[in-house]
Amino acid sequence: MDESDRLPEVNVTFSERWWHVRGGFDFSAQNWLDPLLRTEQDRSMRRWLFEHFGDVGLGEADPQPRPNIEAYGHRFVPALFGCEIRYAEDQAPCEVPLHLDPEAMALLQVPNLETAEVARKARSDAGTLKKRYGSCDGGINYGGPLNAGLSIVGQELLAAFAIAPFAAAHVLGIIAQLIIRLHDELSALISPNLYDPKNRRLGLGNCPVIAISPQIYLEQVLPFDKCLRAQSAEFSLHHCGIISNYLAAYQQLAPLASVQPGWGSDIAAVRRTFPEARLSLLIECSALPRMSLEDLDEVVLQMLGEARPLALVQDIQIAYLGNDISDDYVRHIRTCHKRLQDKIRAFN
Repeated sequence: MDESDRLPEVNVTFSERWWHVRGGFDFSAQNWLDPLLRTEQDRSMRRWLFEHFGDVGLGEADPQPRPNIEAYGHRFVPALFGCEIRYAEDQAPCEVPLHLDPEAMALLQVPNLETAEVARKARSDAGTLKKRYGSCDGGINYGGPLNAGLSIVGQELLAAFAIAPFAAAHVLGIIAQLIIRLHDELSALISPNLYDPKNRRLGLGNCPVIAISPQIYLEQVLPFDKCLRAQSAEFSLHHCGIISNYLAAYQQLAPLASVQPGWGSDIAAVRRTFPEARLSLLIECSALPRMSLEDLDEVVLQMLGEARPLALVQDIQIAYLGNDISDDYVRHIRTCHKRLQDKIRAFN
Protein backbone atom coordinates (compact mmCIF):
# COMPACT_ATOMS: atom_id res chain seq x y z
CA MET A 1 0.00 0.00 0.00
CA ASP A 2 1.28 3.43 -0.95
CA GLU A 3 2.07 5.58 2.09
CA SER A 4 -0.30 8.25 0.82
CA ASP A 5 -3.18 5.75 1.01
CA ARG A 6 -2.53 4.79 4.63
CA LEU A 7 -5.00 6.07 7.19
CA PRO A 8 -3.82 6.55 10.79
CA GLU A 9 -5.69 4.13 13.04
CA VAL A 10 -6.93 4.62 16.59
CA ASN A 11 -5.16 1.94 18.61
CA VAL A 12 -6.05 0.74 22.09
CA THR A 13 -4.41 -1.14 24.92
CA PHE A 14 -6.08 -2.45 28.05
CA SER A 15 -5.31 -2.18 31.74
CA GLU A 16 -4.18 -5.19 33.73
CA ARG A 17 -7.45 -4.95 35.65
CA TRP A 18 -9.36 -5.26 32.36
CA TRP A 19 -7.31 -8.30 31.35
CA HIS A 20 -7.80 -9.90 34.76
CA VAL A 21 -11.56 -9.37 34.94
CA ARG A 22 -12.34 -10.07 31.32
CA GLY A 23 -9.89 -12.86 30.53
CA GLY A 24 -8.80 -14.18 33.90
CA PHE A 25 -5.15 -13.32 33.30
CA ASP A 26 -2.89 -13.14 36.36
CA PHE A 27 -0.15 -10.54 36.74
CA SER A 28 1.29 -11.86 40.00
CA ALA A 29 5.05 -12.08 40.49
CA GLN A 30 5.45 -15.60 39.09
CA ASN A 31 3.95 -14.62 35.75
CA TRP A 32 6.44 -11.77 35.44
CA LEU A 33 9.59 -13.29 36.89
CA ASP A 34 9.40 -16.66 35.11
CA PRO A 35 10.50 -15.81 31.55
CA LEU A 36 8.68 -18.75 29.95
CA LEU A 37 5.42 -18.09 31.78
CA ARG A 38 5.69 -14.40 30.90
CA THR A 39 6.17 -15.19 27.21
CA GLU A 40 3.38 -17.75 27.04
CA GLN A 41 0.90 -15.52 28.88
CA ASP A 42 1.62 -12.77 26.39
CA ARG A 43 0.81 -15.19 23.56
CA SER A 44 -2.38 -16.31 25.31
CA MET A 45 -3.48 -12.71 25.78
CA ARG A 46 -3.01 -11.87 22.12
CA ARG A 47 -4.87 -15.03 21.10
CA TRP A 48 -7.74 -14.25 23.52
CA LEU A 49 -7.93 -10.70 22.17
CA PHE A 50 -8.23 -11.99 18.61
CA GLU A 51 -11.01 -14.35 19.60
CA HIS A 52 -13.01 -11.46 21.08
CA PHE A 53 -11.97 -8.49 18.93
CA GLY A 54 -10.33 -9.94 15.85
CA ASP A 55 -13.11 -8.45 13.76
CA VAL A 56 -11.72 -4.97 14.46
CA GLY A 57 -8.07 -5.89 14.04
CA LEU A 58 -7.06 -6.65 17.62
CA GLY A 59 -4.99 -9.65 18.68
CA GLU A 60 -3.53 -12.43 16.58
CA ALA A 61 -4.96 -15.78 15.49
CA ASP A 62 -1.59 -17.50 15.86
CA PRO A 63 0.59 -15.23 18.01
CA GLN A 64 4.27 -15.90 17.78
CA PRO A 65 6.41 -15.61 20.93
CA ARG A 66 7.86 -12.23 21.85
CA PRO A 67 10.54 -13.25 24.38
CA ASN A 68 12.07 -10.34 26.27
CA ILE A 69 13.88 -9.48 29.51
CA GLU A 70 11.25 -7.07 30.91
CA ALA A 71 10.58 -9.03 34.11
CA TYR A 72 9.52 -5.91 36.03
CA GLY A 73 6.93 -4.31 33.79
CA HIS A 74 9.00 -1.28 32.71
CA ARG A 75 10.51 -0.99 36.18
CA PHE A 76 13.88 -2.47 35.22
CA VAL A 77 15.91 0.62 36.13
CA PRO A 78 14.38 1.11 39.63
CA ALA A 79 14.84 -2.63 40.28
CA LEU A 80 18.50 -2.32 39.28
CA PHE A 81 18.96 0.39 41.90
CA GLY A 82 17.47 -1.84 44.58
CA CYS A 83 13.86 -0.66 44.67
CA GLU A 84 11.38 -3.30 45.76
CA ILE A 85 9.03 -4.24 42.93
CA ARG A 86 5.52 -5.13 44.04
CA TYR A 87 3.14 -7.27 42.03
CA ALA A 88 -0.62 -7.80 42.08
CA GLU A 89 -2.85 -10.17 40.16
CA ASP A 90 -4.75 -7.34 38.50
CA GLN A 91 -2.22 -4.48 38.39
CA ALA A 92 1.03 -3.63 36.64
CA PRO A 93 4.19 -4.00 38.71
CA CYS A 94 5.16 -0.90 40.68
CA GLU A 95 8.33 0.19 42.43
CA VAL A 96 8.77 1.32 46.02
CA PRO A 97 11.05 4.40 45.90
CA LEU A 98 14.13 4.53 48.11
CA HIS A 99 13.17 8.00 49.46
CA LEU A 100 16.72 9.34 49.58
CA ASP A 101 17.73 12.59 51.20
CA PRO A 102 20.10 14.91 49.28
CA GLU A 103 23.18 13.47 50.96
CA ALA A 104 22.21 9.94 49.92
CA MET A 105 21.33 11.11 46.40
CA ALA A 106 24.81 12.55 46.03
CA LEU A 107 26.31 9.15 46.85
CA LEU A 108 24.27 7.22 44.27
CA GLN A 109 26.44 5.28 41.81
CA VAL A 110 25.87 3.47 38.54
CA PRO A 111 25.12 -0.18 39.43
CA ASN A 112 27.69 -2.77 38.45
CA LEU A 113 26.17 -4.54 35.46
CA GLU A 114 28.45 -7.53 35.94
CA THR A 115 27.38 -8.31 39.49
CA ALA A 116 23.93 -6.72 39.99
CA GLU A 117 21.27 -9.41 40.47
CA VAL A 118 18.79 -7.71 38.14
CA ALA A 119 21.33 -7.62 35.29
CA ARG A 120 22.37 -11.19 36.05
CA LYS A 121 18.75 -12.33 35.85
CA ALA A 122 18.31 -10.52 32.54
CA ARG A 123 21.24 -12.42 31.04
CA SER A 124 20.00 -15.69 32.52
CA ASP A 125 16.45 -15.12 31.25
CA ALA A 126 17.81 -14.30 27.81
CA GLY A 127 19.68 -17.60 27.74
CA THR A 128 16.56 -19.50 28.78
CA LEU A 129 14.43 -17.75 26.17
CA LYS A 130 16.93 -18.17 23.36
CA LYS A 131 17.15 -21.89 24.12
CA ARG A 132 13.35 -22.23 23.98
CA TYR A 133 12.43 -19.79 21.21
CA GLY A 134 15.66 -19.07 19.36
CA SER A 135 15.76 -15.35 20.16
CA CYS A 136 15.21 -12.74 22.86
CA ASP A 137 14.67 -8.99 22.75
CA GLY A 138 17.12 -7.34 25.12
CA GLY A 139 15.36 -3.98 25.02
CA ILE A 140 14.57 -2.07 28.21
CA ASN A 141 12.06 0.71 28.78
CA TYR A 142 14.39 3.24 30.39
CA GLY A 143 11.88 6.03 30.74
CA GLY A 144 14.40 8.81 30.98
CA PRO A 145 16.56 10.52 33.61
CA LEU A 146 13.67 12.33 35.31
CA ASN A 147 11.20 9.45 34.95
CA ALA A 148 13.61 6.89 36.38
CA GLY A 149 14.95 9.34 38.96
CA LEU A 150 11.52 9.91 40.48
CA SER A 151 10.83 6.19 40.50
CA ILE A 152 14.11 5.50 42.32
CA VAL A 153 14.37 8.45 44.70
CA GLY A 154 10.71 9.38 45.16
CA GLN A 155 9.20 12.85 45.50
CA GLU A 156 12.32 13.90 47.36
CA LEU A 157 13.87 14.46 43.91
CA LEU A 158 11.33 17.22 43.22
CA ALA A 159 12.27 18.95 46.46
CA ALA A 160 15.95 18.61 45.58
CA PHE A 161 15.49 20.76 42.48
CA ALA A 162 14.76 23.64 44.87
CA ILE A 163 16.91 22.92 47.92
CA ALA A 164 19.76 20.71 46.66
CA PRO A 165 20.14 21.03 42.88
CA PHE A 166 23.62 19.49 43.06
CA ALA A 167 22.06 16.26 44.38
CA ALA A 168 19.31 16.25 41.76
CA ALA A 169 21.88 16.78 39.02
CA HIS A 170 23.93 13.88 40.33
CA VAL A 171 20.92 11.53 40.21
CA LEU A 172 20.00 12.55 36.66
CA GLY A 173 23.60 12.26 35.50
CA ILE A 174 23.99 8.78 36.98
CA ILE A 175 20.82 7.60 35.23
CA ALA A 176 21.85 9.09 31.89
CA GLN A 177 25.15 7.21 32.15
CA LEU A 178 23.33 4.03 33.08
CA ILE A 179 20.96 4.21 30.10
CA ILE A 180 23.87 4.29 27.67
CA ARG A 181 25.62 1.44 29.47
CA LEU A 182 22.48 -0.70 29.59
CA HIS A 183 21.99 -0.20 25.86
CA ASP A 184 25.61 -0.98 24.97
CA GLU A 185 26.52 -3.59 27.58
CA LEU A 186 23.27 -5.47 28.15
CA SER A 187 20.73 -4.95 25.36
CA ALA A 188 23.38 -5.09 22.63
CA LEU A 189 24.87 -8.20 24.21
CA ILE A 190 21.53 -10.02 24.26
CA SER A 191 20.27 -8.94 20.84
CA PRO A 192 23.04 -7.27 18.82
CA ASN A 193 20.88 -7.28 15.69
CA LEU A 194 18.46 -4.85 17.37
CA TYR A 195 20.75 -2.66 19.49
CA ASP A 196 23.88 -1.23 17.90
CA PRO A 197 26.18 0.86 20.14
CA LYS A 198 27.34 2.70 17.04
CA ASN A 199 23.82 3.52 15.90
CA ARG A 200 21.72 4.01 19.04
CA ARG A 201 17.99 4.61 18.68
CA LEU A 202 16.82 5.87 22.04
CA GLY A 203 13.53 7.21 23.29
CA LEU A 204 12.81 9.59 26.13
CA GLY A 205 9.79 8.89 28.32
CA ASN A 206 9.14 12.20 30.08
CA CYS A 207 5.97 11.20 31.91
CA PRO A 208 6.52 13.29 35.09
CA VAL A 209 7.87 16.47 33.47
CA ILE A 210 4.55 18.24 34.06
CA ALA A 211 5.30 17.98 37.80
CA ILE A 212 8.03 20.62 37.36
CA SER A 213 7.96 24.02 35.74
CA PRO A 214 9.24 24.55 32.20
CA GLN A 215 12.04 26.68 33.68
CA ILE A 216 13.23 23.93 36.03
CA TYR A 217 13.08 21.46 33.15
CA LEU A 218 15.09 23.79 30.93
CA GLU A 219 17.76 24.51 33.53
CA GLN A 220 18.08 21.28 35.52
CA VAL A 221 16.73 18.35 33.47
CA LEU A 222 17.18 19.21 29.79
CA PRO A 223 21.02 19.07 29.98
CA PHE A 224 20.81 15.34 30.77
CA ASP A 225 18.16 14.69 28.13
CA LYS A 226 20.47 16.47 25.66
CA CYS A 227 23.31 14.22 26.77
CA LEU A 228 21.29 11.19 25.70
CA ARG A 229 20.24 12.91 22.48
CA ALA A 230 23.87 13.64 21.61
CA GLN A 231 24.71 9.96 21.89
CA SER A 232 21.81 8.76 19.74
CA ALA A 233 21.55 8.46 15.99
CA GLU A 234 17.77 8.56 16.29
CA PHE A 235 15.73 9.97 19.15
CA SER A 236 12.06 9.90 20.10
CA LEU A 237 10.04 11.73 22.75
CA HIS A 238 7.00 10.73 24.80
CA HIS A 239 5.47 13.43 26.99
CA CYS A 240 2.47 12.72 29.22
CA GLY A 241 0.20 15.67 29.84
CA ILE A 242 0.05 18.97 27.98
CA ILE A 243 3.32 19.54 26.14
CA SER A 244 2.80 23.11 24.94
CA ASN A 245 4.78 24.97 27.63
CA TYR A 246 7.78 22.68 27.14
CA LEU A 247 8.04 22.87 23.36
CA ALA A 248 10.64 25.64 23.36
CA ALA A 249 12.93 23.53 25.54
CA TYR A 250 12.25 20.36 23.56
CA GLN A 251 13.39 22.12 20.40
CA GLN A 252 16.91 21.66 21.71
CA LEU A 253 16.46 17.88 21.25
CA ALA A 254 15.71 18.21 17.54
CA PRO A 255 15.70 16.52 15.17
CA LEU A 256 13.28 14.00 16.64
CA ALA A 257 12.20 10.87 14.80
CA SER A 258 8.85 10.78 16.57
CA VAL A 259 6.93 12.74 19.20
CA GLN A 260 4.02 11.57 21.35
CA PRO A 261 2.35 14.61 22.96
CA GLY A 262 -0.06 14.12 25.83
CA TRP A 263 -3.82 14.53 25.79
CA GLY A 264 -4.92 18.17 25.69
CA SER A 265 -1.80 19.38 23.91
CA ASP A 266 -1.88 21.92 21.10
CA ILE A 267 -1.13 19.45 18.32
CA ALA A 268 -0.82 22.14 15.67
CA ALA A 269 1.93 23.77 17.77
CA VAL A 270 3.70 20.42 18.09
CA ARG A 271 3.58 20.02 14.32
CA ARG A 272 4.98 23.52 13.80
CA THR A 273 7.78 22.80 16.26
CA PHE A 274 8.65 19.42 14.76
CA PRO A 275 7.54 19.59 11.12
CA GLU A 276 9.39 16.43 10.07
CA ALA A 277 8.68 14.18 13.07
CA ARG A 278 6.19 11.35 13.06
CA LEU A 279 3.43 12.03 15.57
CA SER A 280 1.65 9.46 17.71
CA LEU A 281 -1.29 11.19 19.37
CA LEU A 282 -2.83 10.35 22.73
CA ILE A 283 -6.39 10.41 24.01
CA GLU A 284 -6.62 9.99 27.78
CA CYS A 285 -8.81 6.96 28.55
CA SER A 286 -10.37 8.78 31.52
CA ALA A 287 -11.92 11.26 29.05
CA LEU A 288 -13.89 8.58 27.20
CA PRO A 289 -16.82 8.19 29.63
CA ARG A 290 -17.62 11.86 28.99
CA MET A 291 -17.53 11.41 25.20
CA SER A 292 -20.38 10.12 23.10
CA LEU A 293 -19.45 8.09 20.05
CA GLU A 294 -20.09 11.16 17.93
CA ASP A 295 -17.87 13.26 20.20
CA LEU A 296 -15.03 10.77 19.79
CA ASP A 297 -15.30 10.94 16.00
CA GLU A 298 -15.06 14.73 16.13
CA VAL A 299 -12.04 14.58 18.45
CA VAL A 300 -10.27 12.14 16.12
CA LEU A 301 -10.92 14.36 13.11
CA GLN A 302 -9.72 17.48 14.92
CA MET A 303 -6.52 15.81 16.10
CA LEU A 304 -5.67 14.43 12.68
CA GLY A 305 -6.39 17.76 11.04
CA GLU A 306 -3.97 19.52 13.38
CA ALA A 307 -1.29 16.84 13.01
CA ARG A 308 -1.19 16.64 9.22
CA PRO A 309 0.36 15.72 6.87
CA LEU A 310 -1.16 12.28 7.42
CA ALA A 311 1.98 10.60 6.11
CA LEU A 312 3.69 11.83 9.29
CA VAL A 313 0.93 10.71 11.66
CA GLN A 314 1.66 7.26 13.05
CA ASP A 315 -1.60 6.72 14.93
CA ILE A 316 -3.84 7.86 17.76
CA GLN A 317 -3.46 5.80 20.93
CA ILE A 318 -5.81 5.25 23.85
CA ALA A 319 -3.95 3.31 26.52
CA TYR A 320 -5.02 1.22 29.50
CA LEU A 321 -8.74 1.03 28.83
CA GLY A 322 -10.66 -0.16 31.86
CA ASN A 323 -13.85 -2.06 32.53
CA ASP A 324 -15.94 1.11 32.27
CA ILE A 325 -15.54 1.06 28.48
CA SER A 326 -17.98 -1.24 26.69
CA ASP A 327 -17.05 -3.66 23.94
CA ASP A 328 -19.20 -1.65 21.53
CA TYR A 329 -17.21 1.47 22.36
CA VAL A 330 -13.96 -0.44 21.72
CA ARG A 331 -15.25 -1.52 18.34
CA HIS A 332 -16.27 2.04 17.57
CA ILE A 333 -12.77 3.26 18.45
CA ARG A 334 -11.11 0.68 16.24
CA THR A 335 -13.28 1.51 13.20
CA CYS A 336 -12.89 5.30 13.33
CA HIS A 337 -10.38 5.41 10.49
CA LYS A 338 -12.68 3.43 8.18
CA ARG A 339 -15.88 5.20 9.10
CA LEU A 340 -14.27 8.64 8.74
CA GLN A 341 -11.99 7.85 5.84
CA ASP A 342 -13.48 10.34 3.37
CA LYS A 343 -13.14 13.23 5.84
CA ILE A 344 -9.65 12.09 6.86
CA ARG A 345 -8.42 11.81 3.27
CA ALA A 346 -9.60 15.38 2.70
CA PHE A 347 -6.77 16.52 4.99
CA ASN A 348 -4.16 15.53 2.38
